[in-house]
Amino acid sequence: MKPQAIIYLLFSFFVLLISWEDQGNQAIAAFHQEVSQEDAIRLRILANSDSISDQKLKREIRDKVNASITEWVTGIESKEEAMTIINSKINEVEAIVESELTNQGIKQSYEVGFEQVDFPTKLYGNLVYPAGEYQAVLITLG
Repeated sequence: MKPQAIIYLLFSFFVLLISWEDQGNQAIAAFHQEVSQEDAIRLRILANSDSISDQKLKREIRDKVNASITEWVTGIESKEEAMTIINSKINEVEAIVESELTNQGIKQSYEVGFEQVDFPTKLYGNLVYPAGEYQAVLITLG
């Protein structure tokens, strides 16, 4: 085979590969829906460390807090009303964290707040939350 033919085949393969990647990216973008920072209230839990036990604790607290917040805001029509309800129940969020720590026999400090928090880009199913500041319940463990 002539060297020119090999170069042509390699170039064609390269163009095909780039085209295929681009189509995949377009399909992913069409499937996902971006959530705006103005519409979202998020939950952020910072674990004490990256250890397996600390990450497990973080997930367990997340699940319990998320279930409670979902119950509180079900049927709410506006972000402002949801913010008011969540802010009024921060003591209950603290109680959930305290209860989970106690149930697991863990003695560590924690903080709970409802404030503007920086987030990285995150994908949940087909929802994309772009990086940025969101109103959030922030739980810091340890």
